[in-house]
Amino acid sequence: MTPEEAALAECRPYPKEWFFPDKANHLTMWEKAALICTVCVVIEPCLASSVDEPFGYWANTTPSDRGFGRADGVMAGPHGASQAVINVLSSNEGTRVTVARLEMLTTYQWHQNTLRQCLYELQERGLVEIIVQVQNRPKLYVWIGDE
Repeated sequence: MTPEEAALAECRPYPKEWFFPDKANHLTMWEKAALICTVCVVIEPCLASSVDEPFGYWANTTPSDRGFGRADGVMAGPHGASQAVINVLSSNEGTRVTVARLEMLTTYQWHQNTLRQCLYELQERGLVEIIVQVQNRPKLYVWIGDE
């Protein structure tokens, strides 16, 4: 990422602990970080520069999303997750699914925030419909597309 791109990053004014938390509270902190990354204008350069980064939350990805800690070493970030989500949902067309269920169906390769991001993108493309919202967060999704 260039210095100019880094200056535009949404995460700059927020505590570093949200992006590099200790192990005890990393999920809570990464939920905060995910909200910031979702609206960031430099998410693509951030992802490109973080592919080899084994620590921290970068570009809406965790270390495991980027392939760290996985036996096969394959990057399991949002790009791979999108296709996995499409495969799972299209094979279960019309079935309502929660993010937790989707996480299980994709064999826990992706963090729920990554899956949620994929579902938002698929919703924007008209392929997924949000059925139920809980505490202002989508809870149930259903595949309606034919991609």
